[in-house]
Amino acid sequence: MLAGARCAGLGRAHLRAALTGWETIGFLRSRREGSTGEGGERVEGSWVASIPFRRFDLAKEGGNLVLTERHLLFKPLRTPVVVGDVILMTKGSPSWIVPLSEVRRVEPVAERRSQLRIETADGKSRNVNVVAGRMARIKNPDNVVTRDQAIERIRAAAG
Repeated sequence: MLAGARCAGLGRAHLRAALTGWETIGFLRSRREGSTGEGGERVEGSWVASIPFRRFDLAKEGGNLVLTERHLLFKPLRTPVVVGDVILMTKGSPSWIVPLSEVRRVEPVAERRSQLRIETADGKSRNVNVVAGRMARIKNPDNVVTRDQAIERIRAAAG
């Protein structure tokens, strides 16, 4: 933790979570595979992900796509910003969470090598970029492999 820094409306746990890469997602405290959240859900998979701009290969918001025993969720990164001796958190896009029972289809987006589309029972669809690592370029060939592995695991979990 930064010496002498004050938290602007944040508890130490949130600050520590932000600075160490751990996320607080309601019942889920860790995005690491094999870990168990407060609600008892085991993390089955976690991928570096982002919300894409509609017609481009650019990322609007970075985060993690997390697969648990019963849910699929996207949690955007919340980057700490230091202003003088105060640490502020950027807001980012809202998280979303979908019960696996509501997932109807997961498929690659043909014209985008790192994107997948998640369609739910209510007719909504969400596109997500899944990449090989936090610093991977969007056209990295490893992204296709990572995306396809994510699709396979989500399909298996959703039944």
